[in-house]
Amino acid sequence: MPNTSNFYQDSIFWVDVNKIKPNPFQPRHEFDEDSMRALADSIKQYGVLQALVVTRKEIIKDDGLGVEYELIAGERRLRASKIAGLSQVPVIIRVGEGDDNKDDLMKLELAIIENVQREDLNPVERARAFKKLTEQFGFKHHQIAQKIGKSRVYVSNTMRILDLPEEMLSAVSEGKINEGHTRPLLMLIDRPEEQRVLFQDIMLCTKTQHLITQRRNHGQQQHPQPKLFSKRGFLRNKHKHKDTYQDNQEHERGTTPLMHLRARLHIFNC
Repeated sequence: MPNTSNFYQDSIFWVDVNKIKPNPFQPRHEFDEDSMRALADSIKQYGVLQALVVTRKEIIKDDGLGVEYELIAGERRLRASKIAGLSQVPVIIRVGEGDDNKDDLMKLELAIIENVQREDLNPVERARAFKKLTEQFGFKHHQIAQKIGKSRVYVSNTMRILDLPEEMLSAVSEGKINEGHTRPLLMLIDRPEEQRVLFQDIMLCTKTQHLITQRRNHGQQQHPQPKLFSKRGFLRNKHKHKDTYQDNQEHERGTTPLMHLRARLHIFNC
């Protein structure tokens, strides 16, 4: 008698897009609109080149037996296919073990692995996905590392991001600051006031750099930008910036943790 599991997993089926439910364990929540439109245009021209991965479940309806599918991997392809106007997409059906908890773990594992391999998750989404593996499924950090082909230290450092305040996490998710900026912020985790000052400095400088880049890209003539910060990271014009002048005075007597971190950040050379 043929193995039904092998039959499903070795075959590609065409399924209506409106019959595929999203993966409830999908760790990715941010989807760039421009890249989605580009993928949709590609699908219009070439079709879906890689099959989605789904689970299949038979359900009892009022009018008889029905079938529903739940997405495991291929969220971007499914969304882009809908934008492109496709009615059906190719899928591979992954058969579960009949244990709801194990099946949920499989969905989360595959979704995380797919996104990590393609570097599709932002740092906060990745950290929250790792946290779900530890809290909901009892994974240790080294076990997560083995699953995604990374080191245990990588997993631990990624999850530390979640110690930051929600405002800073939102800035990371939205791309206003990058993962590298979170390291000095985490060093001030027990100094919330200094941490907020540093966060505001980072936001201001990255915004300034973004505006300068936009102007250059539009071919506008650039006037020399005054360097407000020295190599140590402190404002040179002490008369116009009294707060930083006070920092400079403190520097003569002894530096503070915030001053050390400012000095180490290259972003202040804007």
